[in-house]
Amino acid sequence: MANYIPFQPVIFNEQTDECLLNTSNYLMPVQSGDKTQFQLKIEPCASSPDIVSNGNFSSSTDWSVGSNWAIAGNEATHTAGVGGTLTQNVPFTSSLYYRIIVGFSNITSGSCAVKCGLLTRGTVSADGVYEFEQSGALLGTGLNFVASSDFQGVINYVSVLVYKVDKLKCIIYDLQGNQQIILDNTDGYFSIKAPYLTVTIDWTALGLAYGCYYIGVCDECTNTCSQLYLAGDDWYNSNFWTKTVNNNATTTFTLSGNAWTYASTSGTGWGRIVSQANLCNGRTYKISYKVKGLTGDATVTPKCGTTSGTTRTTNGTYTDTIVSNGTTFEFYVASSTNPSGLIIYDFTFSGIESQLTSDYYSNKFSYKETWDCTKMISAVCNENSFGMGFNLTGFIPRVRVESKIILSHYPQTRVKTKDSLGAKKVDYFTGDKNWRLKILRVPEYVMDFLSLLTGFDHWYIDSDEFFCSEDEMAEPKPNKFFNVYDIDIECQKQTMQLVNKSCTDNTNSGTIDSEQVYMSSGNTVTMSTGLQVTLSTH
Repeated sequence: MANYIPFQPVIFNEQTDECLLNTSNYLMPVQSGDKTQFQLKIEPCASSPDIVSNGNFSSSTDWSVGSNWAIAGNEATHTAGVGGTLTQNVPFTSSLYYRIIVGFSNITSGSCAVKCGLLTRGTVSADGVYEFEQSGALLGTGLNFVASSDFQGVINYVSVLVYKVDKLKCIIYDLQGNQQIILDNTDGYFSIKAPYLTVTIDWTALGLAYGCYYIGVCDECTNTCSQLYLAGDDWYNSNFWTKTVNNNATTTFTLSGNAWTYASTSGTGWGRIVSQANLCNGRTYKISYKVKGLTGDATVTPKCGTTSGTTRTTNGTYTDTIVSNGTTFEFYVASSTNPSGLIIYDFTFSGIESQLTSDYYSNKFSYKETWDCTKMISAVCNENSFGMGFNLTGFIPRVRVESKIILSHYPQTRVKTKDSLGAKKVDYFTGDKNWRLKILRVPEYVMDFLSLLTGFDHWYIDSDEFFCSEDEMAEPKPNKFFNVYDIDIECQKQTMQLVNKSCTDNTNSGTIDSEQVYMSSGNTVTMSTGLQVTLSTH
């Protein structure tokens, strides 16, 4: 599931009390060269397959049990004495994203490393339930629990869930609701560092015409009308499918190795596998699959509702586009020759893109070549903060606002002394220069983001880094007629070194050239040496 993270400058499904006041006319300024980012927190979907087999240790099936490991009584136990590895060949791939959940108990000594292939994802030395993430390149294979020689403890269960975030799509609409661009995980505009998905909208690179737009998100877990995929279409297990055959004695339909195998020794065999996911009546779907191992006169036909695709009679790779007249999808296989059979594999399913329905809709943007009297405000933290992910995500929330920066004052501190002869001296001085960033007419969700500027590790006005000189954001000033606000932010440039420390009694004397000093009366100036000046009057 893609969950919205609050206090970003981009908001989805905004709900505002429009009684007496409204925000309907606010369009966030975006100009050529700007990038707009937003971030979603992702979770494995309820329909995400668990790709660990026998993760509750009901037996040792599918586990390779190394030294001092033993599986019994729904537990995997390692006994101290010799290090060993408990392994399952979990089918990780470099293109997908995984959450690994492991329960440990009865740990009395040592540690156990959790590895995906050769990559250590964490080391456990205390009881508890632990979560680890796996994505990207994988060295080696499988899921491995590597116990130290002194590790004494138990693994109660293991689960590996596949994120479906690779199915999520973003759509940019014009204000009339027409699709302009559809972005997905293959376009380079998504950065996934579980549990964060960062989306970057590069307005210029996308080639959009100047105009007004908003963003839609097709949530991979909501998966309206099964438009992004069919739950269980990876065929890791049969949990999402209902199987029927005409005669169990002579006909079988079995799932193994991510493929369905049909076999019949009947003269009139048939079988069907029906998805438990729901389609939408009238929606158009694209179905791709492969057939191999065909024997006898077996045939296979995909169906959306009762609308059939093409019946296939030979091995090959096939694609059907079907307008569904119901809510179910199935593969129907039939034969009349004894024996007959076939294997269906490499199955993909989705709605056509032109009919995609977004589950969330953003605020609106006005994209122009330039926006006069605006500045880009952007911010970032050194580590994950405010519920947002910054570490290795590339996320820099930013917003262009109608604003002006004006001089405020020069805050100064000094320590001064005067000796017995009356000479005055500055022992210490520090100064700075303050500006007021005056921001006009922004809605509450933008104000939420601006309120965090006092806490961000780094924030910028255009390309210059600034620092909030006040510990608390000033009170926003509401507009009389709209749900928008003005605010002044007292700020300083991040680095401005105006310091003088007098650490010695040395005196540096300067000279004043007579051509540089004039009396207002026009009198001439006669100088002696140093800074001692004698004035002559007439």
